Amino acid sequence: MYCEVRRELFSLVVKKCGGRLRVRNICSLLGVCAKRRFYGDIPLSFGELNSDKTFYVVTLRDSNSKCGFFSLFHVWIFYVMLAMKKNMIPVVDLENFKTAYSEEDPIHGTRNAWEYFFEQPGGIALDEVYKSRNVVFSTTKWPEESSINSEYYNDASKIKIMYDFINTYIKFNKPTLDYINNAWNAIRPDDKKILAAYSRGTDYNKLKPANHHIQPDPSFLIEQAKKIMRENNYEYVFLVTDEKKVHDMFSREFGDKLLSVECVYYDEFYEADDSRYIIEYFHDREHARYRAALEYLTKIVIASKCGYLIGGINGGSVAALTFNGGRYDGTNLIDIGRYA
Repeated sequence: MYCEVRRELFSLVVKKCGGRLRVRNICSLLGVCAKRRFYGDIPLSFGELNSDKTFYVVTLRDSNSKCGFFSLFHVWIFYVMLAMKKNMIPVVDLENFKTAYSEEDPIHGTRNAWEYFFEQPGGIALDEVYKSRNVVFSTTKWPEESSINSEYYNDASKIKIMYDFINTYIKFNKPTLDYINNAWNAIRPDDKKILAAYSRGTDYNKLKPANHHIQPDPSFLIEQAKKIMRENNYEYVFLVTDEKKVHDMFSREFGDKLLSVECVYYDEFYEADDSRYIIEYFHDREHARYRAALEYLTKIVIASKCGYLIGGINGGSVAALTFNGGRYDGTNLIDIGRYA
């Protein structure tokens, strides 16, 4: 299927270049021709099915492979929404256009990394789309509207719109929903108020990626958690972190009032001098890429079920706001600027 898609797009590039093709015109499968981004509005034909419908294939090119799960998630959702605004049927293709989370072997019977976790928003299978007459591809451009910025996470009305959209169109598949519910039920104390704390470290601390939000020190989050718990009668803390040392800090402070779910940590990778982004590290275990994403997704969804959220500003904390949909008793996402 990948080769068929590539041939169609290659032919379109040649046509757009008037037959005078140069290597630099092909920046990627969904590339730029003569500095014009023309995908996103020109239908391609892969067959004769569904002549009365137009499908919008949501994907991103490989240059975004270092972006974390929820940075990508916000972009995918943006393009699903865009497709519907254009009266097209969205289908997310992370099979022919892979991500860092893609596995060689099928997960839940599919090689489409989107379908590891979610149902297709338009209810249409990839095989049918690639036998249809009108197929449009999302552009290579990273949409500014999907960025993690204060105009979104400080605007309750925008969060509610996104929450309603996701609740309506972005459905977890059964294995994912079962996994999340089982993890939540295993740690949830009955009728107790839970505060969610998100401490993001690893590559943020080591690499200080430009234009990303600076993350607060874990000791500061601990003091903030204590203050909020004291003032608002919260009894438990659910911790989201990528570092075992941070988990140990919280454990020393909160003891049996600390809640967490089974997951792996990434401290060990950042003891070396030659550090990379966290998305480039995977533990030695079966289906490590899928499991890393599933565990992260589970932690963020559980954080969204808590009564209060504190932490730094990043893709995961903003996703927790989105999944919560404005139902938190309170939030404190700490903005201390961005890395230069």
